[in-house]
Amino acid sequence: MKKCTKCEEPKKSSEFRKDKRHKDGLQSQCKICQKKAHKEWRKNNRLYFINYRKTDNCNEAQKKHRSTEKYKINYKKYISLYGKTTRGRLFKRWSNMKTRCYNTKSKDYKDYGGRGISVCEEWLESSEHFIKWSINNGFKEELQIDRINNDSNYSPKNCRWVTAKQNARNKGNAVTDFINKTRICCKCLKVKKITDFHRSKKEPLGRIYKCKECSNK
Repeated sequence: MKKCTKCEEPKKSSEFRKDKRHKDGLQSQCKICQKKAHKEWRKNNRLYFINYRKTDNCNEAQKKHRSTEKYKINYKKYISLYGKTTRGRLFKRWSNMKTRCYNTKSKDYKDYGGRGISVCEEWLESSEHFIKWSINNGFKEELQIDRINNDSNYSPKNCRWVTAKQNARNKGNAVTDFINKTRICCKCLKVKKITDFHRSKKEPLGRIYKCKECSNK
């Protein structure tokens, strides 16, 4: 037997829910008192349940919108133009490229549009020019678009599709030139040949970032 803290009546242990936090392993209030308290809480918080049910109404509105003829016609046009696989993904890459260059609210605007980088007129007019160029120049899902000259604009002559590793090497803050095999020393900040650095298998091109002169000082 146990006494309920709310109704203050002695009841059997089977009329209480289990709770490991208490010493006897049972809750302080009986099941009947908890149900009454839950009903009172629902009455006092009707607005919560009304707002909760609004989500179902929104889903119904979306279903009605998708069942209309206008939505079906526009959806068929989109699939015919861009498809569900490569063309649709290229359309997203094209829109992301424009947001980086022209949307001031974008996180990457300071590194692209803020530095004066823009998109060529041919690609800005329509996405079809960009999609055709990408398909003809070896586009794959795992590749990223990269500008050969990091200070120049997005254009067919200055862009290519490369891996994420190659794209990271061509960033503005890169200190290693993999084509000319040169590197900027992390101490004296001078451009030197890769042979002027000590060997290290852990680093790119097997050389450390401090030149021999600075390490010997």
